Amino acid sequence: MTCDKIHDINVKKLNILKNMAGRKKKIIKRRDERIPSNLIVKFFNEDDLCYGIAKNISERGMCISTGFCLPCDTSSSVLIPVGDDHIEIKFKVKWIKKTGDFYDMMGIELINIHEKYTKLIENLRTSVEV
Repeated sequence: MTCDKIHDINVKKLNILKNMAGRKKKIIKRRDERIPSNLIVKFFNEDDLCYGIAKNISERGMCISTGFCLPCDTSSSVLIPVGDDHIEIKFKVKWIKKTGDFYDMMGIELINIHEKYTKLIENLRTSVEV
């Protein structure tokens, strides 16, 4: 490849980058507000009970920090404490994240959300706003 061709390619790349930089960035909002949390939750891996901390929760899901992540697209149930009781809600793992060589965070989407969970979210949202 000649120097002229390389120069032309680099000029085209530079123009593309300038055009991209001049565009307004599209702000993508989440569907649901994330509420910061340190709620201890339990979830099932087949017959085993695992523990995690819900780092943030929303009306349709939560981010769980845990020593054991389920694989993406796995379905299971999560136990969420409410007073002296708990709510059991089915979920599907949407994503997992690694810290170093260790998967320690997973995002779950809740399925068939219980009314008690909706009330919990409302209470948490109110306590965060105060």
